[in-house]
Amino acid sequence: MELMQQDIHHFQEQGYLAIPEFFSPREVKALQAELDRLFRDGLLRNVATDGDGKTHSTTQFNFQICPIYHK
Repeated sequence: MELMQQDIHHFQEQGYLAIPEFFSPREVKALQAELDRLFRDGLLRNVATDGDGKTHSTTQFNFQICPIYHK
């Protein structure tokens, strides 16, 4: 896959790129299963906050894996 200049510009302006079919259906299924496991094991935490930057949000989700490695 080759990025076009407009893709690079979009990333620089918006901070993300949406790339359809970047992952195969099999890869998506594996990622979903792993996220489900992390959630069940209590390793996903919602770190999103409301506008004040302190109050934990119940309407927005930004999951962080805690810890990111096994000891």
